[in-house]
Amino acid sequence: LREALEPKTPEWRWPVGDIGGTLCVDTGADQPRVAAALDAHQLRADFRGSVLRLSFHAYNGVADVERVVRALV
Repeated sequence: LREALEPKTPEWRWPVGDIGGTLCVDTGADQPRVAAALDAHQLRADFRGSVLRLSFHAYNGVADVERVVRALV
């Protein structure tokens, strides 16, 4: 997910260093568009202000990641 989105979203602040099971990305002023795009694709996300929190689980596969990328680019 990060490899697909980070080059296309230079205005977002991506975490530095190792991360755990939840990817937290500060979408900044792009947050309303991101939220609307995810909603339009019936994808639910957790926002804390402008920070998008994404967590994938054992039952998520590559197709799920690709779906999120398609929604956001």
